[in-house]
Amino acid sequence: MYTSTLLNKGVRYSAHLLDRVSEYEGEVLLESTPVVLENEPISDEIYEIVLEGMKNVMDNGSAARIFAGYPVTVGGKTGTAQVYSTKSDNAIMTAFAPYENPKIAVTCVIEQGYSGTKAGYSIKDVFDYYFGLN
Repeated sequence: MYTSTLLNKGVRYSAHLLDRVSEYEGEVLLESTPVVLENEPISDEIYEIVLEGMKNVMDNGSAARIFAGYPVTVGGKTGTAQVYSTKSDNAIMTAFAPYENPKIAVTCVIEQGYSGTKAGYSIKDVFDYYFGLN
């Protein structure tokens, strides 16, 4: 929700797992309605700086090798949550695409996944499916 709130310039919607229910022939039986929970506007200047940094992570930073040559421009941020000395750290990544006009945001957490970059492969798989690239 953090990533989608950022992409919506401070408008936070309630989370939902179901977009709609349709008959086999296509008639929509049930459709979710977006509910705004909070609106804390983000200035255009801050928005552009943050998104540019998130694009840089994918182009030149820790996730660049995963998304190098990817046909859709992606923005995102990796993270590593330290656990404790006897276990591997947790891998965290959040990403969105397309960068120019975001349609999808995905966050992946892998317990004891070692580093945030490792979560990027799962996110790339979701993007591949969403954009019909597989």
